[in-house]
Amino acid sequence: MKIGDKVAHIDDNLEGIVSKIDNHKVSFISDEGFVYTYDETKLVVISSDFETVINKQNIIKKDKKSRKKPIEKSIPEFDLHIEKILLKHKHLSASDKLDIQKREIERILNKMKRSHHKEIILIHGHGKNVLKNELIKILKHKSLQYFDASYQKYGGGALRVILK
Repeated sequence: MKIGDKVAHIDDNLEGIVSKIDNHKVSFISDEGFVYTYDETKLVVISSDFETVINKQNIIKKDKKSRKKPIEKSIPEFDLHIEKILLKHKHLSASDKLDIQKREIERILNKMKRSHHKEIILIHGHGKNVLKNELIKILKHKSLQYFDASYQKYGGGALRVILK
C-alpha cells in the first residue's frame, strides 16, 4: 500500500485515495472529501479498472461511404472476479471477498447511473453461483431489469443490466 493507491475498508462501505501512511496507520480521502484513518490491516488496495472502462466507452468507426466518423457506443463491461477488484486478496475470507464484491457492484451501478449509461455487462463467472445470486438480489432490490448476456461471448457467466 502506498500514497495514491485506491483503498477500501474491509468492514465498512468506505473507499478513497491514500494520502498518508504513518506507523501502520493509513489515512485516505473519500470521494466526498472526508479523511479517514485506519490500521492498514483493515484496508485493501482495489484496482482502478473502472475508470479505464468508462474512458473507453466510445469507439470511433470509419464509414467508407460518407467519410463521416460515427460514434459506436459499446456497452461497458465489469469483471466482478475478486482478482480483478483487489490486488491482494489471499488473506481475506470468502465472506470478506463477497462483501467487497457486493460493494463493488453497488459502486459500479451508482457510478454508471450518474454517468447516464443505459446498460452494462456484469461478469460474475461460473462456480457455485454465490456471486451471481448476490448480484441478482441487488438488482432485484434496485428494481433493475437484467438478463443473461451473450452466451457465445460470456459462456453464461455474465448478466446484461438495464439501468433506469
